[in-house]
Amino acid sequence: MIERYVTSLELSKALKDAGVPQKSEFYWVQDKTNGESYLSTKKKDGMWEDSCSAFLSDELGAMLPKVITASDIGELPEYGVVALQIGYQEKEWYCLYSNGVGVEFAAVSVQFDKTMVGAMAKMLLYLITNDYISFEKEKEE
Repeated sequence: MIERYVTSLELSKALKDAGVPQKSEFYWVQDKTNGESYLSTKKKDGMWEDSCSAFLSDELGAMLPKVITASDIGELPEYGVVALQIGYQEKEWYCLYSNGVGVEFAAVSVQFDKTMVGAMAKMLLYLITNDYISFEKEKEE
């Protein structure tokens, strides 16, 4: 099932509301006849309304900064730069920005989810919500 490889409907709606550009391989679309949401490769069509992007991990990876400097976030000045890390531990995926490992370890928010794409989406939302990154709102077509 493709559902485990794309952002959930809930996270997809939150990303859309946060201003993330709605360009992806898949979309969550709502069937006008019964109100249920489905995955589709089409953004809009005669039967659908209220579509939002269902992002794949590579699409989110292209939007997440690979590194963040301390001046970008106003935190962790002694560590200078933190880099994106994604991993799996104890049956959960995580996404974080850190300076590495060890005694001097420092991280900017760790986001967890049962899927890798979910952890990445949560990190993107964290960065947007805290004004570390932003996207221009796009006009509806």
